[in-house]
Amino acid sequence: DADDRVVLGSPFPDFTYGITNNFTYKNFDLSFLIQGVQGGEIVNGNINYNEQLRMNRAYTANRFVSPMFPGDGRTVYSTTTPGNQIMLTDYTIEDGSYAAIRDFSLGYTIPKNLAESIHISSMRAYFSAQNLVYIMSPGYRGVNPEARNTSSRYNNPLVDGYQRGVFPLNRTFTLGVDITF
Repeated sequence: DADDRVVLGSPFPDFTYGITNNFTYKNFDLSFLIQGVQGGEIVNGNINYNEQLRMNRAYTANRFVSPMFPGDGRTVYSTTTPGNQIMLTDYTIEDGSYAAIRDFSLGYTIPKNLAESIHISSMRAYFSAQNLVYIMSPGYRGVNPEARNTSSRYNNPLVDGYQRGVFPLNRTFTLGVDITF
């Protein structure tokens, strides 16, 4: 009954952090943005959908199969049986902590006299990446702890901490040359 229910965590992180910086040394330049959150529990709604359970090894590796193969004693079998409402248990609560290198850029500007010798004002070659490194909590079994929900009745700004049907973050790499004539 209702007297047996308890609050399990909070969807709000304990703290959010970030740092950005730009460095130059001789003709090299480096810039980066590191960002992350610590704490905050997410209700992983994907657990309630069988297709997700069967396809994601994080859900199936330690599941109960039989008394001979009991798994870790916590992970349920990949089908939900009538009357077994795993969404109302702590099995669905996961740590939403992550750390990410959001933006990274490394460049080299050729010396002015070399640029003028090839009849240009300046030239800079660079490598940049977005979401270069993304580290999630080991207790998180989804693909993106930042995305809270994408559809359903939970797609409401007043509901936080429920996650279902999310997409992974794209990692983007760019090589480029900036030339000024």
